[in-house]
Amino acid sequence: MNKLNFNEYTIISNTCLGGFIYRDLNRQFDNPFIWNMWNNEIIYDFLINFSNINFNNFTINKTYSQKLEGRVSNVFKNTNRNIYSIIIDKKYEIYYPHFIEIENQFTPIKSKSSVYGIDLLYYNITEYLINLYTRRINRMKKYKPLFILDTIIEDDIVKKLIDYNFSFPIICGSKTIYFNNLNKIIYTYPKQMA
Repeated sequence: MNKLNFNEYTIISNTCLGGFIYRDLNRQFDNPFIWNMWNNEIIYDFLINFSNINFNNFTINKTYSQKLEGRVSNVFKNTNRNIYSIIIDKKYEIYYPHFIEIENQFTPIKSKSSVYGIDLLYYNITEYLINLYTRRINRMKKYKPLFILDTIIEDDIVKKLIDYNFSFPIICGSKTIYFNNLNKIIYTYPKQMA
């Protein structure tokens, strides 16, 4: 199996998995696709068009609010979690569920009371996301992309990804199929676990 030097790549993930990988590697976040969530519908199109996407064309969108639950709600009572997304090139919506807008929280803080320890609390999340996204897009340009896609992907999307000839490495899995396009290893999880 071909080995990757992760330091040569910017690691892009469709879920929060990317954040955990960067944290485990003790690396600076060098792209905006960290602590985020993508809908399955955009994955294939996003990957096949990646080199043509205008990442500087983006808008911030407040998608919905939900009542805070768990330990964070004990710290900030009666507070809603406003879920924001960034729409890239008028086509690709990326959700940022770990960025919580909190009134009167004038300095960004990471929530230690979060179940996952990764929520960021701030009164002006839109400004924060714009600055964060812009800085990380500039850092992303220095590296080749490596996509590590989490197992929430449906099998039909994985099969389409397997058939496409990408110029960058992808490590991808669904609940039943796993592949690594460096050498097109394809197997099912139960077989691999045996």
